[in-house]
Amino acid sequence: MQHPDAQAPPLIERPPDASEDTLRRKWPEIERQLERARSHVKQFAVGGGKESEDPSAGWLTRTIRELDQYARAIRWVLTVTERHE
Repeated sequence: MQHPDAQAPPLIERPPDASEDTLRRKWPEIERQLERARSHVKQFAVGGGKESEDPSAGWLTRTIRELDQYARAIRWVLTVTERHE
């Protein structure tokens, strides 16, 4: 990357499995990690730089955007299938 002074992007935990129970327990923390990653990639947009100027930063930004779309879908499924106990 062309940002040698930038910190490494935050890690996003991978759930051990895709069971409903695991997602319900782990998902809030994974969403917080994704939010930190979204905040991290915003630094590359500052100054009007284009993603094409730094392919690594562009790849990271696109990947985080894609993960965000998946996260919204998972959150929607968790919400509509929420058990009312």
